[in-house]
Amino acid sequence: MTEGSVNSENVGVAFGLVIGAGAATSLGAAVVFVPALAKLASRRTLAAALGLSAGVMVYVSLIEIFNKANRHFEEAGFPTDEAYLYATISFFSGVFVMVVRCTDLTENIHHGMREKKISSQLLTLLFLYLL
Repeated sequence: MTEGSVNSENVGVAFGLVIGAGAATSLGAAVVFVPALAKLASRRTLAAALGLSAGVMVYVSLIEIFNKANRHFEEAGFPTDEAYLYATISFFSGVFVMVVRCTDLTENIHHGMREKKISSQLLTLLFLYLL
């Protein structure tokens, strides 16, 4: 089977899973927006469920991006081990930049430091430009 081709045996299963996911999303939204159903679940349960679903979505997205990065390093001519290493380093460098930026933004929101916010944004832009 070539890349981009569709296996017709799995199309029905794929559509069924998509319809099921859409129905589950609609049901989950109904729990939050219908007061009678919202009373059945505590705030702690809703918060835990939303946190879990957000974590799963982030995990799936990042793993997909990681695999693409790994493949592109291999296509650029790097051996498999080095491609994996460079994809891992790139991934955790991005995580580090996000943590620094979130920490900085949170600090600026709480303390109202306008000058520090502008200087940190310039440093981030410079860092990204140098990459």
